[in-house]
This record gives sequence, structure tokens and C-alpha cells, in this order.
Amino acid sequence: MTTTSDTTVHTQPYGNKERAMTSSDKNSVQTRTGRCQTHGVVDGTRKMPRLLFPFIITGALRLVAMTRPYRCPRCGASTGKA
Repeated sequence: MTTTSDTTVHTQPYGNKERAMTSSDKNSVQTRTGRCQTHGVVDGTRKMPRLLFPFIITGALRLVAMTRPYRCPRCGASTGKA
């Protein structure tokens, strides 16, 4: 941080300009109301990879993720239709 007479300028080292991609950046979450055997009616969730380059690979990963069941957010068990 550099201070001049009337302004303050914040500087960052060169390596910090790009941040690493976290798992929340790589995936989106889909929700659907379903029935957990333990907890009753819940909003089931599943992770879907975002469509990134190379499109063929991430498109195939999305197709595989679409076949996976929604999971209970509390216990992780598969949810059935409500």
C-alpha cells in the first residue's frame, strides 16, 4: 500500500492477480424436491460440471452427472421423487 498526499493506492504482487479456480467455480448445483428415507421431504442436490473448454470432455462429464441421483443434503443418501 502506497500513500500519497491525498490518495491511497493498493498494490498487489504479480502472482496474486489470478486466483485459483475453486470447486464452486468448476461446478454448479442442481436441486430438486425429493424424499429421503431418513429425513422425509428434502431438497435433493447434485453437482453439475460447468461447460468449459474443451467442450467435448466437459460435455461428456455433464452427461454422466445427469444420470447421477439427487442426494439428501443432511445424510447424502439418494432421494426419490416426492
